[in-house]
Amino acid sequence: MKKITVKPIAVKLATTKLNTINLTVLLAVFLALTMLSSNAFANSQNVHNKHHKPGKVIRHIPSNSVSVRFNGAVFNTHNGTYYRKHSRGYREVMPPRGLHIRSLPKYHSRLRHRNNTYYTYQNVYYIAENNGYTVVDTPKIQVNRAIKVNNTSSYKLGQFYDSLPTAAKPVTISSVQYFKYDDIYFLPQISDDVIKYLAVKLN
Repeated sequence: MKKITVKPIAVKLATTKLNTINLTVLLAVFLALTMLSSNAFANSQNVHNKHHKPGKVIRHIPSNSVSVRFNGAVFNTHNGTYYRKHSRGYREVMPPRGLHIRSLPKYHSRLRHRNNTYYTYQNVYYIAENNGYTVVDTPKIQVNRAIKVNNTSSYKLGQFYDSLPTAAKPVTISSVQYFKYDDIYFLPQISDDVIKYLAVKLN
């Protein structure tokens, strides 16, 4: 009797098809996880960059909010945002001057002004005292205003100026920051916590 040999073509085709399906499924899962991770990161960034909106009313505050008493009033705070009890839930408020907290918001900034150190987050300023941080008024920081000057003859080399011409452009030369206006360069200098600009000419 003649022996018949059957080649496993169908098996190989089935195996190849199965491997293709598995690869497709794995790729889809990978893409889905990547999108979820991206969305999670974006959401976390949005939370950190969220701006405080005094007056906004929410129904519930985060469960890990901290209660702080000040002159008989109760404030709830969470990540630098403050709340007061409201008829429809809780209202976002600005904390009063003098309110004391134990720790700063995670994403606070540090500012030095007139030999004082301030900590700020969402337009609220604090100073360190009594093993914690106390809310204070916004420090009065002088802001230099640009002036409208249309010719370089109004500036003398070697002189300091409180402000820049409106057309001055920032440039960096040899790792030093200048502001260029026509052929004059202004070098920022700090004097008594106020920025002044020294007019110089570079070759």
